[in-house]
Amino acid sequence: MRKLRNLIALLAVALFTTEATAQSSVPGYGQQLQTTNYGKKLGRGTMSYEVSFDYPELGPRPLIDSIRVCIFRSLDMQTPPAGTDLDAYLSQEGNKFFNKAEKDYAEEMDADPDFYPTESYQQKIKLIANTSRYVSYSFEGHEYATGAAHGLSWKYGFSFERTSGKTLTWNDIFTPTGLKQLIRIVDRQLRAQYYGPMGCEPSYSPSELTLPAAAPVLTQKGILFTYGAYEIGAYAEGLPHCTIPYHLLAALMTQKGKTLTNQK
Repeated sequence: MRKLRNLIALLAVALFTTEATAQSSVPGYGQQLQTTNYGKKLGRGTMSYEVSFDYPELGPRPLIDSIRVCIFRSLDMQTPPAGTDLDAYLSQEGNKFFNKAEKDYAEEMDADPDFYPTESYQQKIKLIANTSRYVSYSFEGHEYATGAAHGLSWKYGFSFERTSGKTLTWNDIFTPTGLKQLIRIVDRQLRAQYYGPMGCEPSYSPSELTLPAAAPVLTQKGILFTYGAYEIGAYAEGLPHCTIPYHLLAALMTQKGKTLTNQK
């Protein structure tokens, strides 16, 4: 995906803009978490490349460092040093994309002057939860490669412990026994929240269902579980997901998980 992503971005160079909104702060606890939304749009003919992200400017140092690493890793970029002019940095990255696209597509363009790929890539990275104990981000995107039968979408997230900046894992939130019991609850909630409203049954067998590859995401309404394309069903089934209220999961949680989500 990384190579494809860079190629898509590089080819969409005729129009290259980098933009940042005015700073906005999300109410935090203790040291305030303040973010700026940065966006980059590139386009050329039928090709497009667009990314946007909520960049943490101020906040607990371990937290903002951890978030920054996740943001730039998802964009296949090196995390720039603190204090970097992000507008200039994104422009620099765009030029790198352009140079690589010229090199990779030179042979095809020379062989066929009418060659013109149809490529697109979009990703939005958003701050979705900010509490006294944790902060959560969502990563959503879609890409299409020339000649593919269809594009590929993704949706996942990360939750960070506010004080340490640690990325929370399954084992941070659930006990080993709880993880085994969790699958049945996720199955029921997927059917009620996702498949039921669509008027269809899932293609997976309950006995074969596993927990998502993506980490669970803490939100104000509960824990969000999201499966990737093809992970438990056909492409047409989309990205199955559900948000399960904390009170339904408290008995399965570690003490740390209960503390983070304010459960007894």
